[in-house]
Amino acid sequence: MTSRILFYVEPLPIRHHSSAFSWIFSRFCSLVSSDLSGQNILGNAGIEVRILASNSMEPALEDFPGLQAMGNILVPEKGGLQERMHSKYSQLPWMQEGFSVWNELLRGEGEVSRDYMNVLTELHASYPFDLIVYWGNNGAVRNLSKLLSIPSIALELGCMRSPFAETFYCDFSGVNGFSSLVQYGIPAYNSDYPLPALNGIGNRGWDQLFWPPSVEASNRPTILVPLQLMDDSNISAFSNFTSMRQFVTKVYEDLRPLNPRLIIKPHPGAKNYPWTQKDHIDCEKFCEKLDNVIWLKDFDNKISYIPLLQSVDGVVTINSSTGYEAMVVGKPVLSYGLGPFTALCFRNATEFMGAIENSNHEQVCQRRSNSLEFLYHYLCDGQTLQSSTRFLYQLNRQIGLSEAAKRGDNAFAQQMRASLSFENSPNSSFGTGLGLAQWL
Repeated sequence: MTSRILFYVEPLPIRHHSSAFSWIFSRFCSLVSSDLSGQNILGNAGIEVRILASNSMEPALEDFPGLQAMGNILVPEKGGLQERMHSKYSQLPWMQEGFSVWNELLRGEGEVSRDYMNVLTELHASYPFDLIVYWGNNGAVRNLSKLLSIPSIALELGCMRSPFAETFYCDFSGVNGFSSLVQYGIPAYNSDYPLPALNGIGNRGWDQLFWPPSVEASNRPTILVPLQLMDDSNISAFSNFTSMRQFVTKVYEDLRPLNPRLIIKPHPGAKNYPWTQKDHIDCEKFCEKLDNVIWLKDFDNKISYIPLLQSVDGVVTINSSTGYEAMVVGKPVLSYGLGPFTALCFRNATEFMGAIENSNHEQVCQRRSNSLEFLYHYLCDGQTLQSSTRFLYQLNRQIGLSEAAKRGDNAFAQQMRASLSFENSPNSSFGTGLGLAQWL
């Protein structure tokens, strides 16, 4: 196991928010702080941890004075390279310059990636870390990892979220379109896993599956189309779309032979930013001109989401978490983008429409089974960053998978099948739901 870990949080301001990632910085700090004041599992394992604070983390730093005093938080040197890089990039207008620079950093290209490679190289000279744990996708981190031959492990919110069980991605190759599953493929399994427990709303669970439908019945096939944020990396880096209107146009044209009713679900976060709000407004106006297209307004995601998934015949997405969650409830999914779970989806409209028209019980069971295997062997539960024991489990598992991948696709598949993607604990949020046979 590694002896020196660096937690690295995205240094650039995202969507004009200089502290956009302060919450994950606080999560890292809280994990280390809780461990130091508790069982000291990291220290007893001989692991030293440092958390890099970007120039926009000052407010979050105030919550962890002890960590800073003990040297666990690395603060940018006044007038140093990291501070100069922050000054260079922090004031760029998000659309177009800031967004463009961020995408270069995601891919590990351009001047910004070279600049932050220099920041990391300088940091490594003073603190020779042998593992980087970082949030999201960052090409400078991946490039340094290759240059120094040290592992880097990416974390991000997973594709199963409330009201389902909360999950994280944890992957040595990167997250979203850089996932190891995109590169090495999803191994075949043959297991029967229970459904995870829901995040109970009013202590309610999977009985939500039997709540009234969210939309009226129709004699046409009903297809749910969840929209995404136009400046999300999942769209910019891992799809060919530049607007949600373009995406809906593609879906409308491709599914024309099916003669479906389309339910367009706006992204709940689109209203928070002027550019994504404008994109959604343009898409809504376009949808008003289309036949058999319904724009969901005032939708309650916490209460009506699962009944909505149950009431539709299929889902078309770019690479939204809704696509994965729809497979959990047995629905066919067409994906136009790239992500860890998209290999489980249909990749062309003709096959998807065939599945809609000829769906049977066996196919529903297979989709559910595939999605649960993905859950139990790839996604991490929501307590990954709350427990140092679980966190170390994830690091060790990813290092093992990374070593296996170097030996080839078969070795990677065998290693993936050999272990679960979360610590097998009775307190886990997984494994406490209905069994698949009970549900059916």
